[in-house]
Amino acid sequence: MIIIHKFMEKTVREREFPQDLESRLGNILNVVNTEFKSITLLHLDDNAADGMTIRERIIRNYPMGYLPHYGAFLDYCKFSFLPIGSVAEERIRRDDGSIYVGYTLNESGRKYGLPIAAFSLNWAVENQFSFFNLLGATSSPGKDRSPLARMKILEALYTGESYSLEISKFIKDNPSSSSVIFRHIKSLKELGLIEISKGNNTSNKNRKFYSLSNSGKEIVKNYLFKIKEALSDNNSLQELNEFYYNLVGDQNKFSKLIKEAMKLYSDVSPRLNSKPRSDVDQTILELISLNPGITPTQIEGIIGISRIQNHLTPLLKSGKVRKERKSYREVKYYLAN
Repeated sequence: MIIIHKFMEKTVREREFPQDLESRLGNILNVVNTEFKSITLLHLDDNAADGMTIRERIIRNYPMGYLPHYGAFLDYCKFSFLPIGSVAEERIRRDDGSIYVGYTLNESGRKYGLPIAAFSLNWAVENQFSFFNLLGATSSPGKDRSPLARMKILEALYTGESYSLEISKFIKDNPSSSSVIFRHIKSLKELGLIEISKGNNTSNKNRKFYSLSNSGKEIVKNYLFKIKEALSDNNSLQELNEFYYNLVGDQNKFSKLIKEAMKLYSDVSPRLNSKPRSDVDQTILELISLNPGITPTQIEGIIGISRIQNHLTPLLKSGKVRKERKSYREVKYYLAN
């Protein structure tokens, strides 16, 4: 249900956060399925922010890394956070008649979104495992989107080994099709979270058995169960809130976590690995401006792009940057005078 509050100069629109646990879990997993979305949510507060404002907030904690066009942040708020009930949309009419559209955290975003996003970001960095690999994209086939479907599969296998017929029963009870379910199983197997074996005696030699690896069990036990407890308003919620406040209260720790999480995501994200050339060039120019004498290797390490010379050479030819060779192996770049 959409709730709309009207004021003289402002209209606030938000969607109610669901009451049942499975819907809550599905919604929150759609927020944290990429480190980039978690970072975006962690830079929202009670003050309405548009895409440009959100981008500027993130830059304060991630000053030298690549960030996409501000429209990406607006899309996250409008198409991910608003529909699942984590933010409110404010449309403010200015004195000149123009409309400002910004997003603020609502009660559910503050209560569940912030602590779970912080916990998810830290879990990803500690385990060096991007949630985009684990949960997949939200724009996936099936009634259950990929993040919820994959977690349900892992949880179903947590209690022990299952064979094909039992997986088929899970599929029957699941709104997604069998082809989608087995596609998720294949992805989880490739990540080393699910193990598949064949029967070892005459009666079951043609059966495939599915079980969780130790890594898969760790995800269910130490991540999924904790998230579900928090969404059920149990003690885990207070624990995650304490972690969140300790994290954002330590600027250096928060900035370091963002940097490491962005590196994880940039290594696997199709979106960030297909950045427009103009965006990459602008990021390189900003880096050189902030760090005169930076080397190509340092630039590659910060923005996560290989073959950086494909960008530096055109910038040199256009006269926007210059280079100084300190030795055969060391070349430093500066903005052109």
